[in-house]
Amino acid sequence: MAEFMCNITGNEEHWDDDTRFPTRDEAEAYAIEQVLRAKRELQRGEKIVTVFETDITDAHSNLDEVRTGEVEEYVSSIDTEHLIDQLRDQAYDFGDEFSEGYLDSVTNEQEAELADALNKALHEWEAKNNHSPKFWLITNIQTHYVPESEEEI
Repeated sequence: MAEFMCNITGNEEHWDDDTRFPTRDEAEAYAIEQVLRAKRELQRGEKIVTVFETDITDAHSNLDEVRTGEVEEYVSSIDTEHLIDQLRDQAYDFGDEFSEGYLDSVTNEQEAELADALNKALHEWEAKNNHSPKFWLITNIQTHYVPESEEEI
């Protein structure tokens, strides 16, 4: 199921934080709410720091629009075809021509079984040791215009 994030600073390389929303509409509503609050505070002469702890009045900010995007997670995986080739090479380095034929009869099903087992172990190891990926891509970015006031929403 897709998750969405919002960006209110205008910095397209670094989004404000890692808050996720189940729908694009919720991400958009939240971002617009933050910008409208910031505009009210700006009119009062206050320094605007959002819930993202980002100063949205810096040079990158555009208080007239926000962006939403779909989160694309990185999922680590082991390339079992490459691994099997590497194991064959290691076997040849060890046993020369006596190793010929080693792992040559691995079927697609067996390779898939190995991939499932190794990737499951990899993900468990990542989680146990706090090495799970903490980065992602933002795709399908859309720009949404911020109304002048809450009454226009």
